Amino acid sequence: MVERLSSAMAGDGPSGQGLDAAIMALRRGEPVLLDGRDHAVLTLAAEFVTDDNLARLRAVSGRPLRMVLTRRRAVALGLGRREAAPAALSGAVSIAVAPLLSAAVIRNLADPAASLGAEPPGLGPKPANAEGDELAAVALARLAALLPGLPQRRHSPGGAPISRSSRPTRC
Repeated sequence: MVERLSSAMAGDGPSGQGLDAAIMALRRGEPVLLDGRDHAVLTLAAEFVTDDNLARLRAVSGRPLRMVLTRRRAVALGLGRREAAPAALSGAVSIAVAPLLSAAVIRNLADPAASLGAEPPGLGPKPANAEGDELAAVALARLAALLPGLPQRRHSPGGAPISRSSRPTRC
């Protein structure tokens, strides 16, 4: 999926237009649905997470949310280990989010200017390396010049929309 995002940047064809629409939707604070081969990921930029849209995202997902952070941010928060090689800080990590974690804490998790104190609250067990769909969400957030958001696998192609006004933008 990350490769499709990268190749879509090169042209003005339909995939490039879909990418532009997804970037603009993220910048407006709207959710974006990234279609993969096996599943889809609904993502939302961390800057725009509110308690209201977070509750809708949780209701739509039907499973615990996962926060994807850049590896560099995870290391800064003490959620990842700093490896000897500089390249070890590339990529991203995926962390389970507690069901009652507030939007403010989620925004602060992603924001490098924010401080969370000694230990970030409401996070699940050991972070996992982000893969496929989660990396695509991080790539899209970077293209949009936003902080990584909350990707979430959706099992059903239909489902309750997270946006009150419309379905999420598809990419």
